[in-house]
Amino acid sequence: MAVYEARIRLVTFSTDDQSSLQTINCMKMKTIHLIRHAKSSWEDSGLSDINRSLAQRGINDCKIMGEHLIEAGWNHQNIYCSQAQRAQLTIAGIAKACAQLDWVSLPQMNIEWQVVPKLYTFSAGVLLDL
Repeated sequence: MAVYEARIRLVTFSTDDQSSLQTINCMKMKTIHLIRHAKSSWEDSGLSDINRSLAQRGINDCKIMGEHLIEAGWNHQNIYCSQAQRAQLTIAGIAKACAQLDWVSLPQMNIEWQVVPKLYTFSAGVLLDL
């Protein structure tokens, strides 16, 4: 699951002895946050890998992950998730946890994600194509 956050980077240089700075370039940078699915369940050995759910520990960890993301100033633009059941349950659990947080000092977040099947087994090139 990848979370993209846009940033502006200013590149500056000194133009005189007084060290005044002048912007020479402004470009958008993307930051990619990769979040691995929470602890998956192995209770049903007959399930295929893609259909495995979350263990109770994984469900509990989603709340903690949501709290940590908010505390870290998480500001997402796009969220992409693989088609694996455990990955979708992880982002759903994080979204639920974020919705239950006290939003008095934070902007309300409406967390939505897009399922991208090729993220189930991927290479770095797949991420760059998103």
